[in-house]
Amino acid sequence: KIKTADNARAGGPILGDVYTINDKTRDTPAAGTLYKRLILTAAVPSGGPSEAISVSDPTDLSMDQNSVDAVWLKTWLFSSSDPASTGTYTGSTNKTFTLAAEKTGTLGVDDIKIHWADADGNSGNFTVAASDWTATKEYEIFQGVKVKFSAGEIARTESFTIDAFSPVYQKAQEKGLAQAEKEVHSGFSDLISAVHDGIDTGYFAYRYEGVLTQVAVDPGTTLQGLVNAINNDENNRGVTASIINDGQGTSASYHLVLTGKDTGAAHTIEIVDPATLSPALTGLNHFSVVGKFETAQDATDAMVKLDGYPSTEYKYVQRMTNAVSDLIGGVVIELKDVGESTVSVSNDTTTIKSKVDQFVQSINFVQDYIKDAMAYDSETKKSGVMIGNYTYDIVRNTLNDIMFSSIPGLKADEDTFTHLSQIGIKTNPDLDGEWMVDATALNEALNKDLEGVARLFVADPDHEGGASEGAASRVYQKLDALTNDTTGIAKVLTKNYNNIIADIDTKIAREEKRIALVKSRLEEKFARLETLLGQLSGQSNYLESQLANLPGVEK
Repeated sequence: KIKTADNARAGGPILGDVYTINDKTRDTPAAGTLYKRLILTAAVPSGGPSEAISVSDPTDLSMDQNSVDAVWLKTWLFSSSDPASTGTYTGSTNKTFTLAAEKTGTLGVDDIKIHWADADGNSGNFTVAASDWTATKEYEIFQGVKVKFSAGEIARTESFTIDAFSPVYQKAQEKGLAQAEKEVHSGFSDLISAVHDGIDTGYFAYRYEGVLTQVAVDPGTTLQGLVNAINNDENNRGVTASIINDGQGTSASYHLVLTGKDTGAAHTIEIVDPATLSPALTGLNHFSVVGKFETAQDATDAMVKLDGYPSTEYKYVQRMTNAVSDLIGGVVIELKDVGESTVSVSNDTTTIKSKVDQFVQSINFVQDYIKDAMAYDSETKKSGVMIGNYTYDIVRNTLNDIMFSSIPGLKADEDTFTHLSQIGIKTNPDLDGEWMVDATALNEALNKDLEGVARLFVADPDHEGGASEGAASRVYQKLDALTNDTTGIAKVLTKNYNNIIADIDTKIAREEKRIALVKSRLEEKFARLETLLGQLSGQSNYLESQLANLPGVEK
């Protein structure tokens, strides 16, 4: 059965165009098989949510269910293992999962890490461990999608994709703005009564972005306690719980509200009955989820047309946010409300001039720093810490050469500008050669050829007649090379100074060793001299005593 949301519109068809669109060419069931999608559109394309189409499918076509397609071997050329997709997709938008191996390995022999990413920017990895791999073991990727691998080898360079489908191709909505989902419970009588008065732990379960979250709730927990448990749950992916009092003073005036963090149709909230999970969990006493939550606001994509494209009335360009930045190069369109508007785009010369000034001031900053570090004051006899350092000279000369020289790749007979001086960037002799910007000359140059001015600063690999480099690009490349941690001139100089210091340390150590030897010899000589002096002193004392004992001579 096919019906609209309110099922009340009498007379006239429910469906508008019914058509197919080409999807992907697959190798199964036969090489070169082109897959198609069946698209059903509402008869009233601008009718809003009331014209949303639902399909009740009693057959095995699964037209009203999410589905996971068979694996598409994208570059599976050398691997002998065949992956297969399984699981039940719980997301709300059509998407493709891409999987690739981190390294080559044999299933059951090597641990093989598999990386995956989807079309919404989610990514992750899992390991097919040698110890527990079997041909029937399933590895969950994301949002219920799983994969398993048959025996054989997986090559590192290989990749494959799995398509996941949702029945809703383009959601019916009033304004075509990106919105975050909001689910509201039918209500409670107060804030202090327990929503769970059982004796065992209960669970509140929901899916956000198709990912299941189970919140454990203790017996006696109140409505506010449930809000706190949801908000403080470490597994919460972006759902905020709150309470609204409708002010009517009834037995259902306090409503639990769940609001998604992100806009876009992929960020839906689905309330799950814990009893339906496997294994089943106990729900909350006095808290029914089945049929008790109302969608106050759908998670929807922004829907926009640019210059009448897409031309078909019911087709739109869809984006997950209301800030659309990829329809017009360099322009962000903020969607505010339904309707048409004219977007006028002009060159922001004020910002461009500001960026040019910043570039010149940055050059001056480096030059001033070098000047101070290499300065010498003849009056105070003080010098900068890097005076005479050739590294600083190299940096200073490199910057000056870039600023003075013509831009490589630009030609005078083909390009409006080839030198920075042509747009007013020159040195000021009154300020010791500091670089300056002539605002009048720069303004005239911008009005004459804005792209030509830009080409003076930014590299243009597609420039007609050959790639050009650009002054800002050259400064970045040169300074990046000069300051490289391994091969840069500063690193080389530091290494040379360290070698000189090491040589001096070696000489000092050698001289200290020589001095120590001389000291040792002198101390040894002094000790022998003291011994000799002691001996001589003893002999002197002995002679004196002998002389004193000689018989006197009478006169």
